[in-house]
Amino acid sequence: MPPSKDTSPILQEGVGVEDIAIGRSSKADVIKSFGDNYCATHLKEYSVEMAYDELGLSFYYLQDDPRELVFSVLAKHPFTGRTSKGIGIGSIMYDVVAIYGKPNYWDAALEGKYTITYNGVHFRIERDTSLPRYPVDEGVHLPRKIIEISIREPW
Repeated sequence: MPPSKDTSPILQEGVGVEDIAIGRSSKADVIKSFGDNYCATHLKEYSVEMAYDELGLSFYYLQDDPRELVFSVLAKHPFTGRTSKGIGIGSIMYDVVAIYGKPNYWDAALEGKYTITYNGVHFRIERDTSLPRYPVDEGVHLPRKIIEISIREPW
């Protein structure tokens, strides 16, 4: 019997996931691809999150966009897919840096988290809040596991 082919979704950096393309696919396209079993949350007066909790995927579009085009995809547990370079939820930040190179920057804007940013993809870990936000203590934070991956349009 031949080995089974991995059918886990691939997060394409700067592009999207499955047949959902950042900046081209709409809310209706997401529903067509993933169904209508999602929770919609209006985030202040800026965007709407379509959360498919059982998949570990969220899609975001701007509230004032009449076309409702997806501008971001967020993956978190229990998402089983990976980026095109093999990084998934639970991968180690060391692996991200080894594969993607030096990040464009470390961001501590989200409370209790660090995000490292590359063109078209962001990786998030839990931050050790007993340490100052900056400078980043890479010795403490690079061994941490990825908890979220965000796909965005490239710069």
